[in-house]
Amino acid sequence: MDVTLVGDADRDRALALLRRHYAEGRFDQEELTRRVDVAAGARSTTDVWVALRGLPNALLETVLAPRLLAAGTTLASYPALRRAKRLALAAILAAAWLFATMLLVVAYAISLIVGGPSTVVAVLFAVTWLLVTWGSWRTWRRRA
Repeated sequence: MDVTLVGDADRDRALALLRRHYAEGRFDQEELTRRVDVAAGARSTTDVWVALRGLPNALLETVLAPRLLAAGTTLASYPALRRAKRLALAAILAAAWLFATMLLVVAYAISLIVGGPSTVVAVLFAVTWLLVTWGSWRTWRRRA
């Protein structure tokens, strides 16, 4: 992690976050006192991290996000995060497409067993599969 010096605004955000987590019951008065002492005397992001360790999204909310927003950047502007987002979208779409394909194959097999082979049913399932595939591809192209 980058060790960056923090200012009064960073320490104030950390203290406010500690108060919020205390009010939500994540730790007791003694733990709050210990963490407040560390946060109030913080000189770097590492010190803030020590005070906020174990709290959900704490460092992001107090130090990193305000600095990124002040610099006019967003988390999505980082290439590694964009790639991770694209990969996650690809995995979700692939899983949804595979699930829909398997569901169609099972439904087609059941229709063959129950009603026998039929050209209309085969065409209907083929068109349905093509629509699912086209929809998945189009979603990928729009979102990616």
